[in-house]
Amino acid sequence: MMKPTITKTKYCLASLFRGIGQVILQKNAVSGFLFLLGIAVNSVTMAVGAILGVIIATSCAGILHYPNKEIEEGLFGYNGALIGIVMFLLYAPSPLTVCLIIIGSILTVLIIRFLRTL
Repeated sequence: MMKPTITKTKYCLASLFRGIGQVILQKNAVSGFLFLLGIAVNSVTMAVGAILGVIIATSCAGILHYPNKEIEEGLFGYNGALIGIVMFLLYAPSPLTVCLIIIGSILTVLIIRFLRTL
């Protein structure tokens, strides 16, 4: 019974790290982890923004039942990660900034999906 939970957790973490890895055009969870580690060395705040953005964007794509293969490859998460990094780079962390990351991450998922259907 514990095995499916572990498998789902690995799938989710791999998808999130691949989303961060896609920022540097790498569909690799290890590259994404190392990139996130590099961001954290520079600024823990920006790393938190990247994590928040990629989680929101990837979750939104899952909730909207977008193709699992594209979610697993991180194609919907990387823009959310970038939104999170930029928002905390330009503005001090606050509830408003977090809301902007959430809204921006959701919008990127919708825009990417729309553009991929053209």
